[in-house]
Amino acid sequence: GGVRMDTNMDRIKAISKKLMGYFSNPYKCEILVTIQQQGRTTAKQVMEQCKNIPQATLYRYLKAMEKDGIIQVLEEKRVRGVVEKVYGPGEILKGDEIQKALENNSGEVYMLLLLQYMHSIVSEFYEYTKQENIDLQKDGSGFSIGPIYGNDEEIMEAMQEISVIVERLRNNGPGEGRKMRSIGLILTPP
Repeated sequence: GGVRMDTNMDRIKAISKKLMGYFSNPYKCEILVTIQQQGRTTAKQVMEQCKNIPQATLYRYLKAMEKDGIIQVLEEKRVRGVVEKVYGPGEILKGDEIQKALENNSGEVYMLLLLQYMHSIVSEFYEYTKQENIDLQKDGSGFSIGPIYGNDEEIMEAMQEISVIVERLRNNGPGEGRKMRSIGLILTPP
């Protein structure tokens, strides 16, 4: 038990650190977001989406991401005598590893989950901003951050009130004039 958990924690710490590096580098982040959105994609397809990234840089980053487990090779196929890899998102953590680590109050796993959450949000904004005719005002997209003060009871009450409002919207089905959106809420630690 204990040694395996330490090994998993070491792996989780390493992955968290690497993911931070990927998110802080615009090229790496763009590649990662593209692969995440496509689900299955080749280097050539990534290159078509990420036209601003030099080819040698793209291949170098793909190789590093594969080595780090951030992406994985789903398939290899021969195309005109050359092996073409089909990439997909890596299996960074399995569900049972996450649960055990969270039960042990693992800051590293918590940080990794936050990074995955942020990646999901960034992916949606990235996809939106690549569209031709976006209208920031009309589309109603946005984000905000600001300090709030409250004791534990006040914070929990506010979170429950927000949950009620969001749940009402989540129960809506598709309908005339309704567009699917994502809403995220982050409450920072004190």
